[in-house]
Amino acid sequence: MMSKIFNQNIILLFCILTILVGGTQSANAWSIEAYLFDDNDVRVPYCSVQNKYDQGVTVFYAKDLRQTEKFLFGFRLDILERGKDYPVTLAFEKKGQPPLFVEMKGTALQNDLLKIDFNSDDVLKGDNLGNFQRLTVIGMDKSMLNLNLGEKWPAILEEMGLCVADLADQKIAALDRVAEVETQKKDKNAVFTKQDSDPNPIKDLLYLAKIPFSEISDVVRDEATDTDIVTWQSDTVIGVVRDLPFKPSQDIRRKAESFIFEVGQLCSNGYVNDIHATEKVGDLETLRAELACSHAGKQSVTSILFVRNEGDLLIFLNEASADLGADAIKARNDILKAFRKLSL
Repeated sequence: MMSKIFNQNIILLFCILTILVGGTQSANAWSIEAYLFDDNDVRVPYCSVQNKYDQGVTVFYAKDLRQTEKFLFGFRLDILERGKDYPVTLAFEKKGQPPLFVEMKGTALQNDLLKIDFNSDDVLKGDNLGNFQRLTVIGMDKSMLNLNLGEKWPAILEEMGLCVADLADQKIAALDRVAEVETQKKDKNAVFTKQDSDPNPIKDLLYLAKIPFSEISDVVRDEATDTDIVTWQSDTVIGVVRDLPFKPSQDIRRKAESFIFEVGQLCSNGYVNDIHATEKVGDLETLRAELACSHAGKQSVTSILFVRNEGDLLIFLNEASADLGADAIKARNDILKAFRKLSL
């Protein structure tokens, strides 16, 4: 009986606070985007809807290919202790109905960012998240966020579903492409057309970079991707150089992100990547990146250099085992230094 009275009082207090405080504004400013989220040191592609409210709180609701859901709350001030868990109560409200209270655990990813792992099927007892008009977050050392989700909330969630489906299509396409290339590699004559008469400018570049390679291939044509490829090897690093179709109007960073995402799908146990800022080297535009890959129980590091010259884009991949990752990064940096020498 006391529990019932207590629950009724909580609901009454909640309704009073909702009336007095009201929802924060900018309820219909939701936007959607796909991005990479650091999940246990692995970057996972997510779709996210987000909205910044007038009081300085940004709300994210994210979902990945596995239908894993997260709420994230970004604050204007550092009000959290990084790494600390916070007991949180989420209150979902429909018009004319008592709120649905759910006790959750939030984790402070940063001093201003709280993550709550969320499963709408379990939490909402089969109800649709888009059916709720208001969300209140109670906790974080007795603070309260009262958020008006707004009229566009159901529509933005439908759009998010399309975004997640698009991620799935991209992954399937990438896996199909990998399977196709692996099948074609079984018969190299069907994939590569060797052109012994062509010069090999990559060999000259590696000499200029003072990279002690022991083996290097001629320039070969990958008929499957319609690109030229050169491979080389030193005692610790395996290098691959290839060109990619590239339009002058394209953005090198977006191209790099797309390429790294496709390569990352080969890492069965996950991958982490870092992309640096673009850098001008004479008339060239360059971009450095690193990718750490875990596959079949082995870890490797690939340092990548993208070099753009108008409509041409060269990609230098330098791979080494994780314990020799510094060698891969040094090889990439030495190649970049060689381009700087050529631009003088």
